[in-house]
Amino acid sequence: PSDFVRNRMESFAYKITNVILKLRCYFSITCCFNGKWHEHDSSCEIAEWIQASLTSGDDYLNMLLSDENTLITVSDDLYVAVYNPDENVKRMLSVLVKSEGLFFREPESEKC
Repeated sequence: PSDFVRNRMESFAYKITNVILKLRCYFSITCCFNGKWHEHDSSCEIAEWIQASLTSGDDYLNMLLSDENTLITVSDDLYVAVYNPDENVKRMLSVLVKSEGLFFREPESEKC
C-alpha cells in the first residue's frame, strides 16, 4: 500500500489499541492470536497483535469477553467486529470508541 494508506492503517490500529486496552480495565479479555489462545496477556502483547492484525494481511486477533459472552475480531479490514455484546458492553464501547474519534454501529434489526 501507499504511504498514505499505511499511515491511515497505523493510525486506525493505534486507536483500536487504545480502545481495547481501556476495555480491559472493565472486562476480562482472553485473546486468540493466529489460532493460539492466550489467557494472561500483557498490554504490550495485545498492542503488537492488534498492529499485526490490522497491517500485515495475514494475522488475525479474536478477543473473548467470556463473562459477557462477547467476541471482538480484528483483521486487516477497516473495521472491528463485535459479536453478541450485551447492553453494558455496547455502552462501554460506544464511549471508548467515541473518545478515539471512531463510532460503534449496530446493524439494523431485521423486520419481518
